[in-house]
Amino acid sequence: MKRMQAAIAFASGLIAVFVLLGPAAADPAVSRAPAGDWVEILEIPQTESRYADRVRGGKSYLMSEFQIRPAERGWETYDRVAYEVVDRTGLESAAALETEFDPEAETVTLNRLHIVRDGEIIDLTQKVKIDIARRERDAEKGIFDGRLTAYMNIEDVRVGDIIDWATTIVRRPAVAADQIFQAFKVEWNVPVSRFRIKVMVPQGRPLFHLSRETDLKPEIRSAGGSTAYVWELFDPEPIADQPNAPPDYPLQGIVEISSTRDWADIVAVTKPHYDLTQELPEQFRARLAAIAERTSEPRDRLVEALRLVQDDLRYVSLAMGTGTYIPRSPIEVVRSGFGDCKDKSMLLAIALRTLGIDADVALTHSREGLALPQRLPGIPVFDHVIVRAKIADRIYWLDPTNYLQGGRADTLVPPAFGYALPLAEGTAALEAIPRPQPMDPATAIHETFDFPKAEGDPLKLTVRSTYRAESADWMRYRLKNESTSKLSNDYVAYYNGQYPGIHSVAPLEVADDRELNIVQVTERYELDAADLTGDGLTKDFPLKADFALGDFPNPSRVGRTAPIWLGRPVFKQHTALVRNLKARFAPPDDTKPTFAAFGALTALTEATDTSFQVVWTFMTHTDRIPPGYLKSYSKILDEFWRNTKWNYDFSYVAKPGQ
Repeated sequence: MKRMQAAIAFASGLIAVFVLLGPAAADPAVSRAPAGDWVEILEIPQTESRYADRVRGGKSYLMSEFQIRPAERGWETYDRVAYEVVDRTGLESAAALETEFDPEAETVTLNRLHIVRDGEIIDLTQKVKIDIARRERDAEKGIFDGRLTAYMNIEDVRVGDIIDWATTIVRRPAVAADQIFQAFKVEWNVPVSRFRIKVMVPQGRPLFHLSRETDLKPEIRSAGGSTAYVWELFDPEPIADQPNAPPDYPLQGIVEISSTRDWADIVAVTKPHYDLTQELPEQFRARLAAIAERTSEPRDRLVEALRLVQDDLRYVSLAMGTGTYIPRSPIEVVRSGFGDCKDKSMLLAIALRTLGIDADVALTHSREGLALPQRLPGIPVFDHVIVRAKIADRIYWLDPTNYLQGGRADTLVPPAFGYALPLAEGTAALEAIPRPQPMDPATAIHETFDFPKAEGDPLKLTVRSTYRAESADWMRYRLKNESTSKLSNDYVAYYNGQYPGIHSVAPLEVADDRELNIVQVTERYELDAADLTGDGLTKDFPLKADFALGDFPNPSRVGRTAPIWLGRPVFKQHTALVRNLKARFAPPDDTKPTFAAFGALTALTEATDTSFQVVWTFMTHTDRIPPGYLKSYSKILDEFWRNTKWNYDFSYVAKPGQ
């Protein structure tokens, strides 16, 4: 679609874009040794899964297990997986093993690497070559996590072999080393003959657990001063893929464990690392003083401080070691000219406090924040940091990484993260981040078609596209990151799809009012007379509302139990005005408003003897479609689509007296 930026989503765990930075430092502490005495060694199931016909990629998983216990200043996890190579397609992936780790907080031990062939064990634990490399999967986003990957390539793997390998990772996190949080998917989309989780804690030490979208309960037993929690499944039915589900809807059964059930405990261990009394560098203080000199209005001060941090400090995340959880000092951030969400949020909160505004940092999740109330407390449930500011009795949620955001304090679009945990005294619960319903169209496109007044003249088309709120933020960012030529070519290509031969006659005109957060783009085109009359275009002239309805998810209904996620409210308007006509035109006879539980499409028309105008308006009322409504949803989408494209015979000439 012309106006909608395409989003490319990669399936987690299936496709990863990465930058290989070469071999890591020598000897990054990947050792080889048998599993500790605390590990319970299980037998590999010998029976074939009932769901063997659902095996993917040539590998049939026989066992997957995790065993966890406390370690000094952290936890250690035993991770074992065994699978059979069932056909040629599985050889490549079966032979290539890898495990990621943080060299500053984790140590890895290869406990076993066995090939089971015709009942005999080939032990490769001490023989296999281990290569260590650093790869940054999100380097293009300015994120560097410093994690290493241990690669093992097994020689002479054959169809029918069973690969059985296990590692132990000891984790000593920089923050909250005595807290544990883990989330396990207990349902897979491929068969697995045996799945098991075992968590051991000293007797009397609390361990909280939560099951989401599964009835699986732990077996709890105590012996030798320890309490063991065991979740186990044998040959569960694989689950169906369900794309486009809401972020708060678990697509797989999940078991979570945590050493706490109180969000206040997360605040207590995290807040000390966000010291909002730190000194600011002199040059930054001077800029804040200039803001204070310009205005005494707190809301204006808020916006200026936000812009200072958003625009003047580029985003780079050095999430290595302590950088995963602990922000750098304001002096270092300002000196370097960059920072990640932690760095920028702490800097902004200190800046706002310096300007007399109550502010705290807050933890959230950039993709799954809406699901936070469903989860057990734990630091790993968060992946992003923002700022909560308060002026009088109003709360402002601010994302200092949102480069080029527009609007004043009361019109800033809050980040769409669902919930956040403010690191403030007395905080004991998550807070909801509001999602305001737009009052004006976020996108309003106005097309004016001027038909030729004299034979041989071209048709002229002027397009003015007005973007507001977050659509303005998106367009402002696009204009900064794409050439105007590229954007213009995209627009020309779009209109050529409807009016072959149309061409641009002027450069794009861009007007950006960042204060009001309105971006307006004007395009000017002409269609030569020969192209207008050729191929019968005038007799079958299309008018089309560009609502990007094709971008709305419409997955298969077969076996679906999850709702369809629509996201933020949509409010768009498209106007098509045709002038210099030779007759009066009316809308199609069957045109009527289309109202549905999730949205509405209306078309208002106005005609004179020489002009015709249609104003389409499209809006959604909800963020999701219940699974029981999917059939109606698909039909209504089709109806929306039909009612956003009309065709007219504009060659018609009214007879005298008509």
